[in-house]
Amino acid sequence: MNFYRATSRLFLLLLLGFNCIELAASAPNPELRVLIDVSGSMKQTDPKNQRVPALRMLVGLIPNNSRAGIWVFDQRARPLIPWDKVSDLWKKNALAASKNIHSRGQHTHIEQALETVIQEWAKPPPGTERHVIILTDGMIDIGRSTQENHASKVRLLAKLLPQFKSQNIKVHTVALSAHADHDLLKVVATETNGQYTQILAADNLHRVFFRLFEHSTRTDKVPLRGQSFAIDTSITDMTVAVFKKPGAKPTRLKNPDNQEWSYEQHPKQVDWHQEAQYELITVRAPTPGEWTLNADADPDNRVMVLTNLKLKSSPVPSAVLSGERFQVTAFLEQKDSKIVQRSFLQLVSFALRAEGSNTPDW
Repeated sequence: MNFYRATSRLFLLLLLGFNCIELAASAPNPELRVLIDVSGSMKQTDPKNQRVPALRMLVGLIPNNSRAGIWVFDQRARPLIPWDKVSDLWKKNALAASKNIHSRGQHTHIEQALETVIQEWAKPPPGTERHVIILTDGMIDIGRSTQENHASKVRLLAKLLPQFKSQNIKVHTVALSAHADHDLLKVVATETNGQYTQILAADNLHRVFFRLFEHSTRTDKVPLRGQSFAIDTSITDMTVAVFKKPGAKPTRLKNPDNQEWSYEQHPKQVDWHQEAQYELITVRAPTPGEWTLNADADPDNRVMVLTNLKLKSSPVPSAVLSGERFQVTAFLEQKDSKIVQRSFLQLVSFALRAEGSNTPDW
């Protein structure tokens, strides 16, 4: 029987003339804590330090007013950027701090790392979704003996794992090595309704972080139709994520006024972050109308938006069996008021999408 874990999401396809918005069922801003392994073995598993651009992508995508913190760990966990409300300043500091990710640490104390991020994590407001992402290439290694390493694993499963479950914290585990403790990482993710991913090449880490962001944060989108997408007056901000292959042509973005922008030349209301593997283009108060993205096609390219339209729904199961039945109710809000006009609702269709839990190796 097929099993769908932690990926059942309610989306609304909103059709207004030729425009279309895919709204995700809204929730209070998420809380995210990230753990990055900096043990010495990363010199072999991540020789180009792809953890840096991958983390920068995640930082660029985390929505303002959510709460987030980033730690690095080896024999102990240390904050890379403090736990705080996300703002433009927080992001600036996080991007600058990302250059401090290294591969010089000794040991891999996964238990202590997870214990650190759960400490003093106060009870959140109702409905808040809390997530932990832990990236490691190893097994528990606290540097003493096989017996003590095993005891640390037992404590993690017997003490820490129930805490994450009781506090409804989803733990997403990323294994950057064939030699990682895959059984442990799978159990931690599965038991907390998180996602487990094995990466065979660090070059794909930014895509994995991107998909974990999509899973952890309910983002609204407008669809790319070839190289075009439409923006309407309800949209206050948009972020275009462009994934690049080696030798990709320079990315260009053309607005409805036929003005073409690039990384080198764009207006002040545009933040354009460029890495070898991707670009993130954030536009505040985008002009309504048809936009053109001149970049190589990629299935992970996205146009994510902030809109004053919100989809509210009853809880959606995070894990379901194929053929299982459940009921979901949903409605639309605009500026915090429920939309009841039939002329508007006739333009709307709802859809619940479940994506399989089997994650490919990268």
